[in-house]
Amino acid sequence: MRKDNYIIDTSLSIYPNKFPFYNVYMKKKYLIKTDYGTYNASIWYDRQDKLYLVEVPSFSKTMTQGSNLAEAKYMAQDLIELLCEVAFDDGKIVIDDLGMVFGKKKLARPSGPVSVRV
Repeated sequence: MRKDNYIIDTSLSIYPNKFPFYNVYMKKKYLIKTDYGTYNASIWYDRQDKLYLVEVPSFSKTMTQGSNLAEAKYMAQDLIELLCEVAFDDGKIVIDDLGMVFGKKKLARPSGPVSVRV
């Protein structure tokens, strides 16, 4: 683009990704303590939606949101606890990000690849 004898670069090199409202460096990691362990959560503010978005990497493809940071953390805690209870109902165990093992039944079985730090 040309403006008053200056060339203005409008390529996407300004933004590392294609979305100008999202930047991977805006994500902050928080430890969320629940009844079933401690989990990492990535929280960032989305200017377009005017919401705090939360992603929990321990559970694939899980996201939630909140109107402020405190609500976003609370919603992340609620999401994690609900997902853990669903896993417990299926007879599975859950391993948190600190390596603690949680389960409800006596004969809980692991699901998928499991690594336990001793």
